[in-house]
Amino acid sequence: LLSVSFILSLFITSCDIKNPVDGIELRVKTLARTTVVSFAVYDAATDKIIKDEVSVTFTGPNASKMISMTNEAIVAPIKTKSGILTFAISDDVIPSPETPFKVTAVVTVNGYISSSKKLFVTSPGAAAFSIELANYSAPPVGVISKESTGRTNSTTGADEDIIADSGVEPKTGASAKISIAKGTVLKDRNGNALSGEVKTRVTYFNPKDEQSLNSFPGGFAVDADGESGSFVTAGFTAIDMTVGGTKVEQFGSGVDIDIDIPANLKNPETGSNLAPGDKIPLWSYNEDTGEWKKEGEVTVPTVLAKSTNGKSVYRVSATINHLSYWNLDWFQDACYEGITINVTGGCFPYLKIKAKRISDGAYFYSGWVYGNDREVHLYNAPRNVPVMVELWDQSVYPSVKVADKQIDDLCGTDVDLPITQTNGMVEVSAQVTVVCHNS
Repeated sequence: LLSVSFILSLFITSCDIKNPVDGIELRVKTLARTTVVSFAVYDAATDKIIKDEVSVTFTGPNASKMISMTNEAIVAPIKTKSGILTFAISDDVIPSPETPFKVTAVVTVNGYISSSKKLFVTSPGAAAFSIELANYSAPPVGVISKESTGRTNSTTGADEDIIADSGVEPKTGASAKISIAKGTVLKDRNGNALSGEVKTRVTYFNPKDEQSLNSFPGGFAVDADGESGSFVTAGFTAIDMTVGGTKVEQFGSGVDIDIDIPANLKNPETGSNLAPGDKIPLWSYNEDTGEWKKEGEVTVPTVLAKSTNGKSVYRVSATINHLSYWNLDWFQDACYEGITINVTGGCFPYLKIKAKRISDGAYFYSGWVYGNDREVHLYNAPRNVPVMVELWDQSVYPSVKVADKQIDDLCGTDVDLPITQTNGMVEVSAQVTVVCHNS
């Protein structure tokens, strides 16, 4: 009887009844990921986010533990046009300084030299990383790049000698060059001989300028031949070659490369400027894994060469049989887990942190520290190498150094880095509610 009475009352008042869910708002509380990572990609020359299509592939044994913010497996490569990727680490992984989550991000953007970054996540919550790429057409200071053309046949090889160079880097007078003899067969990754127009781009990075060093692929904390350590570079060249759009990776016979070294560069093993007879290891870079492989060594020649702009350089040569990024580096001992730098004082959304060696003033590390995460954990840090660590406020132009401190050993005791300048900012607290547009 009650049911019948209720139904009748609905009929009687039906003209007044509206949608029964009008006025009701549904709030869905999403499950926050335990560890969230943001990864920003910058132009090394402008320090601006790259808004072209960025492609990122993650490698390493932990890559399978990376998930999207909605708990879905990440299918490589990830692409974005915002310049910033946000992803998470599987909730069953709890990173710590003793057991950090490690993964290598390999980054490619059309018109830029590809690079990689090792990500070390040391605690749950939010972590932020960045990488700087060098643009071919508008490179950072200390980088020079040039493209050359030629032709090849899959049967008879290169129609003529192919000689491609980077051009001369104006500050040091240094450059890089590849020489391929007529008749050399050019091959793809699978060893297939190629025919068509050959495009060769050679890019040279000098080992002295900050922007050049910051865009060094993989950074200077490296995995090389299965060992973790730290590089001190004497020069680097990226050689990219295609035939009809297909990437060249092998040759039917050896080809020659020349790399210049500034004459006043210091040898970290002797503490003095380079001298004839000094040995420098030669390394090749695996763009897919972000790892380096030792390919022998070069010897500093007895005679200096003169560049076209009159600078003095040492010109070293090597014969190679595959294409890669080629690097002249001294490999140094490093501690897997370095110190933690705790930024104290001040009020800021973010600061750039840099480190340069006291011995030669060369920058070898840069990163970001954020107001909500003031601890910087270092890994693969060079052992017993005194450095100057600097904090720069880049929210203003020109940027301003707000603190610095000399640290004698990045493998020693944790340090505080107090901010000594004020920027006029004050800290406030706010409560924020976010609602999806469709409720």
